Parts: sequence; C-alpha cells; structure tokens
Amino acid sequence: MSGYNPFGPATGWTYGNGRVFARTFDLNYAVQSLRDSAVGGLDLGFARNELLQVTALHNAAFAMPAKLKFDYDTLSRLTKFRDGDTNTVLEAYDYDATGNRTLFTDNGELRPTLTRPAAIASPPWAAWPAAMTRPATPPRWAGRPRSSSTVPMDGSRR
Repeated sequence: MSGYNPFGPATGWTYGNGRVFARTFDLNYAVQSLRDSAVGGLDLGFARNELLQVTALHNAAFAMPAKLKFDYDTLSRLTKFRDGDTNTVLEAYDYDATGNRTLFTDNGELRPTLTRPAAIASPPWAAWPAAMTRPATPPRWAGRPRSSSTVPMDGSRR
C-alpha cells in the first residue's frame, strides 16, 4: 500500500514485512509528521513558522510540550537548539557578517570553531602559466589534424 498527494510526494508505504510508514504534509508540501507503525519506530511532528523553518519537534500527534525547539536569526540561520521541556539551550551558534560560524556552544561549553584568514595572500591559480598551449598532434579520435594554438588566460582562468 502507498498513497500520494495530488502532484506531490508519497504519503506513505508498507514494507514487505508489513511495517507501515506514514507522512503528512501541509499545503506547501512541507513535512508535518512522520510515523512508523513499529514498536519504537519514528514518531515526529514538525512545527514550522511562516518561513517554513522547523521551530519545534513534537511527536506526530503534536503533544505539548515540544521535544526540541529551534531559534533562527533574521537571515534564517540556526542560532539556538533548545530542550523542549526545560527551554535550556543545548547548542548555540554565532555568525560573523559574511555568514561564517564564529561561535559554537555545546550544552554551555564553548567549543572552538575553524577560522579562515580575512584575505588569502595569493590565490591558488596565481602560479598558473599566463597561457596554456594545446599540442599540435590531435587525439586519435579527432579525425582531422589541428594546428597548434594558444589560449590566453588571465588570473581568473578566463
């Protein structure tokens, strides 16, 4: 057994061993819930905001309180990952002006993040030759001989 939304994704299916997996969707076809009929199977409900960002994870019946909560900044980047019962911040993220993650806090413990230099002194293509030369002998499959030619290239490979 399987079902489909009109012009959309599958709403569920049955595995060969009889196990049933079901999905529900909102009108934008964003997943609302996932449910597996097996004991201990997947049982999730996704609460979303107007930007379709997942703001909370519940069980598939949307029982309160949520299991987990998520906060985002104005650029839709994840900033906090919180416990649903206690509202305790489990993970927090901070970003610089260009969108690089600069801070990661794991359950209150600050973790180092990778940083990149502000400017790369010499881009990797700077050592490439100013022009690339094609050999005068064509490949065997080409069928007709070609003359040697030079393709000029600047630092951006154009």
